[in-house]
This record gives sequence, structure tokens and C-alpha cells, in this order.
Amino acid sequence: MLEIFDIVMVFAAAFITVAVTLVWLNRMPLSGQHLPAQDAEPLSLLFDKGVLHHTTQSAAGLLGLRPGEHDWSDLRDTLLSRFPDLPQNLGPDDTGQANLLATDYNGPETLRIFWRGNLCWVTLMQRDAGVHADHKPDQREVTALRRVARTTPNPVWQEDKDGIVRWYNDAYATLFTEVNGTAVDLHKPLFSRGVPAPTCRVTLTRPSQPAPDWYEVTAVQTDDMVVFHATCINTVVAAENAQRNFVQTLAKTFAHLPIGLAIFDRKGQLVLFNPALVDLTDLSARFLSARPAMLSFFDALRENRRMPEPKNYRSWREEISDVMAAATDGRYQETWTLESGQTYSVKGRQHPDGATAFLIEDISAEMTLTRNFRIELEQAQVMVDEAKDAMAVFSPTGVLTLCNAAFRSHWGIDPEAAFADVTLQDCARIWKRGCADDRDKSALDDALIGRGGAMSCEVFLRMQAGGTLQTKVVQISSGALLVRFHATKGVGHIAHTPTRVTA
Repeated sequence: MLEIFDIVMVFAAAFITVAVTLVWLNRMPLSGQHLPAQDAEPLSLLFDKGVLHHTTQSAAGLLGLRPGEHDWSDLRDTLLSRFPDLPQNLGPDDTGQANLLATDYNGPETLRIFWRGNLCWVTLMQRDAGVHADHKPDQREVTALRRVARTTPNPVWQEDKDGIVRWYNDAYATLFTEVNGTAVDLHKPLFSRGVPAPTCRVTLTRPSQPAPDWYEVTAVQTDDMVVFHATCINTVVAAENAQRNFVQTLAKTFAHLPIGLAIFDRKGQLVLFNPALVDLTDLSARFLSARPAMLSFFDALRENRRMPEPKNYRSWREEISDVMAAATDGRYQETWTLESGQTYSVKGRQHPDGATAFLIEDISAEMTLTRNFRIELEQAQVMVDEAKDAMAVFSPTGVLTLCNAAFRSHWGIDPEAAFADVTLQDCARIWKRGCADDRDKSALDDALIGRGGAMSCEVFLRMQAGGTLQTKVVQISSGALLVRFHATKGVGHIAHTPTRVTA
């Protein structure tokens, strides 16, 4: 009996110990960090030549894709809304990997792609929720950004460090198809650039257009990707070519002008000159081609003694500033007399867009001719003044152009002191006022009116002061009229003796 009782007591104590242990264990708080984590089945897919070859049960249940029945395009259509950077296709015989992030947090957030040759592994993973809890994007903002990227008229795309296109917008796809006639190839970027520069110009030829298109491509480095923006600048390039051709045409035209031409832009730098400027200023073509400033240009002229030397060098800068200001307003026009005896006519003219043009012309020959002509006129005036007969010359329009001292003294007519031109009619009234006989006045009118032919007429005028003037009216060269008065003692009479006068 004791043995049975002992056995029962042992089993009872053991039962009580087990019960107390279970109660104590149930009261303890369970902490996940003390429990071994269980590895969940990954969401993985395997593609062979673009066809789904194998998938885990979890991936098949989540995506609804079956091996042998679906391909890469089905996976892309399924995930494109969350992973817009998912490539359209993968080229064969390549090796690489890419990590794509979802635009929302409604499922696996990371898509890892690893391909080698014809095989491609795709794995969907969930990031730690604590990492992105405070950085969840606004779905409306994501939708707006997608809409902007899709409707942007300029091609936009991004490449990885290996030069493979990882994302592009609709404008890029459309342009790629127009140029190459095929769908977008991720391994052949539309604009081949090599090492990305901040900004550069590239050409792109379309089969439908004979002339290439010009694009300005801008590259922006962000993390491990390079974002490219391409802008068509055909109109800008055409305008630059038109301006360049226009400048070349002007240069060719001005190359044959004997007048020196210097055009300065709104910044005051020389932008255009012709060979005549080099000859007239003795400035080297290298100096002028370096686009000197306007002040440096005039300094060089002064050093080459191709402009008048200033009396006060301290005021030289102020004088040049006045010259530039007058030229800018189109008011500058001066004659420079150089030490070499040459004479330059310098004009400053204002041009559109704030440009200023200087015209330098060598007028030494004209000035010499003018001086000689003036000397001859002075000598002729002296000779005429020495004559005792009163003489006057009238232009074809009847204006008094020349008279001697005897004429001014006898008739009291001084054309230099008059405010207006002295005409033949004015002189005729004075002449007839001094006549004593009306018949002489009529004869004088007939002689002056009849000057149309190449003849000379003589009229004797009896004067009220006494004496008689032999008046001779002669038509000389160029239609001018010479009237000569000679004092005589004879009785006045009219002589209409036609006499040919040779020029």
C-alpha cells in the first residue's frame, strides 16, 4: 500500500510543478526580439529570354502570373503603375542589376532586377516600415509629377553609370521611334554623349528630313543617375547662321570701300572693321581682331599719330568720353588734320541695338583741291579788282556771284554785306534808277532779257550824274552772264551787233 501511495504522491507533485510552470510562462510578456525570426518565402520570378520560367508561390499569388503562360511585358503591365522606371525590355547577352523604388507604400517597395544573358531574376522586397514612416510621399504629388513628365514636349530621360537608359518620357520615345524606326532600346541612348557635360549641343538626323536637328542637352547628376533634358534649338541655330552670314556679307561689301569702317557693339567693343581702316589708321589686323574697347581704339590712334595730338593729356580721357557720347547720339563729325599733312573726315553714327559706327575718310586730295581753288579765286578776285571797268557775273539763276571793287564802288552794291542773295533784277533796278533817259532803260531791259542766245549786246547809258556808260552784256560759259560798265564820252546809242562768244 505504501508503494502505491508513494507513486501517487510523486505523480501529484509532478503535475503541480508542471501546472505552476505553465501558469508562470503564460503570464510572461512575449517579445519578438527574443524569438527567432522566421524567414518568409521571397517574392521572386525567373525569366528566360523574356518568358516567365519559374516563380515562387507567394509571387504567383500576389501577381497572378504563371510560368510558361506570361512574359516580361505582363510583369511590366502589372507593376508599371507602382514602378514607372521599369524597363520596357532587357537586351540579350548583357549583365547588370538595378534597384527600383515604388511610388507608394501599398505593397512591396523595392524591385530588384538582376540579369545575365538570357536569364533575368526579379525580386520584390519590403523595406523597413520605420525607415519611411515619416517620408511617405503625397499620392497627388506623385500623380502630378507623372502627368508633367508624360506631357513634357522635350525629351527627358535618365541613365545609370553604365549609360543604360532607366527611364524616359513619351517625347523621348516618340523621337527615338522617328529617328530609328524601332521601339526604345535602353542600351542605345538617343543622344550619344559619353562623359556627361553640364550643357552641350548635338545634332540628330531624321530620315524624313534632309537637314539635321539641333538640340541643346543638359545633364544633371543626381545620386547614381544622370538626368538629361534635350531642347530643340533649330530656330536659335538658324538665327545665328543668318547673323553670321549677314556679317560676312557686310564684311565682303565693306572690304572694297575706301572709307575706313569701325563698328562697336553696345558694350563698346569692336565687332566689325574693313581693310581700309587698317590702311588709314596703321593699326594691325591682329589688334583690331582682338575686339579692343572704344577707348583702347582711340588710344592706339593717338599713339600712331593718326589723330590730332591733344594739347593737355590730362583731359584726353574726358575728350574721348565726349567723342564717344557724341558718336552714340550720332552728332560727332570732325575734320582731323594730322602731322603728316593728311586730312581725315571722321563721323560717328548711331546704329540699332546700341551699336556705334565710325567712318574715317581720307579727304587730303579734296582739301588740297579746295585750297588750290580758293587760292585761284582769291588771285582772280585781286586781278578783277585791279580792273577800272565795273564788272559783275551772275549765275544762270540770276544771282550775283562775282563783282570787282569798281562795281561795288560805282553802284554801291556789296553782296557780302547783304542778308540775302543779290539778284540781277535787284541790280537792274539800281542801274535804271541812275539812267537819265527812259529809252536807255528800255534798251537795258532788252539787252538783259535777250541774253538767251550766245550773243553779246552793247548799250550806252546816259547817266543822271553826267557822262555815259558803255554797258556790255555777254553770256559766258555754263549760262552765266557778265555785265561790264565802261565810262565813255560818246553819245549813247544802242548797238545790236551779234557777236559769238566762245566758252
